[in-house]
Amino acid sequence: MKFDLWHGNTAIAEMQVRGACENRFGLELNINSYEALDKAEKILENAPCAPDLSVHIRRGKELSFYFTDDDPVRNRSYVDSALEFITRSPGDAFIIHDETDPHARTLSNSRLESSVEAFRQMDSRLGEFGKTLHVEFNTRLHSEYYLDLIWAIRDSGLENVGSCIDTGHVYYYFRRRKAYSRDRALACLKAFIMEVKATGLPLYFHVHDCDPENPHPKYHVADHKKIGAGEIGLEGFKQIAEFLANERVNLELLPSADYEGTSLAEEETRRLLEYASTAIPKYYHKSEL
Repeated sequence: MKFDLWHGNTAIAEMQVRGACENRFGLELNINSYEALDKAEKILENAPCAPDLSVHIRRGKELSFYFTDDDPVRNRSYVDSALEFITRSPGDAFIIHDETDPHARTLSNSRLESSVEAFRQMDSRLGEFGKTLHVEFNTRLHSEYYLDLIWAIRDSGLENVGSCIDTGHVYYYFRRRKAYSRDRALACLKAFIMEVKATGLPLYFHVHDCDPENPHPKYHVADHKKIGAGEIGLEGFKQIAEFLANERVNLELLPSADYEGTSLAEEETRRLLEYASTAIPKYYHKSEL
């Protein structure tokens, strides 16, 4: 389950932790600074259980890593900064976005080589601490360049660097960036997952539906809908459910309530937990589909 500090509202974060413990879910911490990490750790210290943890490293002043930088000295500083955070943080899986220049859509050969070299420098330390790093496709790069990067990681023999496949991002990319029809975008989503799985790299999934016509009113993104509330739909997820079996899955859903109000946020948390408790088994028991 996605975990946020809700703009400093620790009461809501504590509610999420309790809900995760009561329902035996893990937590994916969204962290953009050491201060946020410290706050999350303090909340977790008082949790009624020790949930499985992963960490989504969000870009911030302290945590901006651009591993595709052509400058070896600068790239090494990003590696050192990332390793410092990862080895200091709890959790065994870490998710980063594709970490390119934020304005780039393509990936030159030199930038691809820089990225793979950065991951190579990190790989042994990640293994030493029992952690994996997952590079998430989030529509910044064109899909073919992301897949080139994933195959280059695989061909380099790295054991602790893999992919994070975000179903909503991938579908949105083909539906809106490539202007494909719904059926073609869904077929491309399935093909994308199959190609990444073929690499044999460690996998992590962000799972949510996508409705390109109705973005979230607060976050203004269209690809974090509950399953069945978007264009992928239940039928679409039935086509990819088998690929999620035995993988690490985060139902990465955005709140629909005004989280500044504790009572509304508590109600929203309850609804999300109810949804997750009924949705998750469908991924693992194919006979129920």
